[in-house]
Amino acid sequence: DKFCQFRKIHTYDDILRCSRDQIMTHLREWTRFSKERHHPNSVRMILAPIFLFLDANEIEHNRRTIVKMFPKRRKFTNAEGYKLDQIQTMIRFWDNKSPRNKAITLTLATTGVREGAIPLLKVGDVTPIEDCFMFVVYRGEDEEYVTFCTPETRIAIEEYLETRQNKGEKITDASPLFIWNYRKI
Repeated sequence: DKFCQFRKIHTYDDILRCSRDQIMTHLREWTRFSKERHHPNSVRMILAPIFLFLDANEIEHNRRTIVKMFPKRRKFTNAEGYKLDQIQTMIRFWDNKSPRNKAITLTLATTGVREGAIPLLKVGDVTPIEDCFMFVVYRGEDEEYVTFCTPETRIAIEEYLETRQNKGEKITDASPLFIWNYRKI
């Protein structure tokens, strides 16, 4: 829709009536405009729905030419991962204050799970294997994968789940592994 507004195209049917040269002109100008206004890593995503529309409607265009115009991708930060002593400091900080935060910190530090996957984890996604846990991350999704944690992380998760049970929560495989909204049980 923003592409249509930018090019003063009133309906999608108007795009279908454009010649190949007009389409390529529209794409070049939209790409230049997008490069000026948006983060370099966003330009691909801004053009993706337009390419999808063109492909779905079998409208001839030269995607390769437009893709060559995309800016070089940038790293979001030059930050490095946490160092071992920094992780140990965080764990010591949470040790007697919050079993939940300690378990989350250890899970993130030892499994490689992205922080966005943490709220999606269920108790049933975690299986004991020897002295560790096996995690099934993004269960049922195309991105599903398996990872493992350290014995220290397993102990922290078990202690956290035990504190929840001691507060009266009935924990099942469908229960969230980590609770985000505290409520009185």
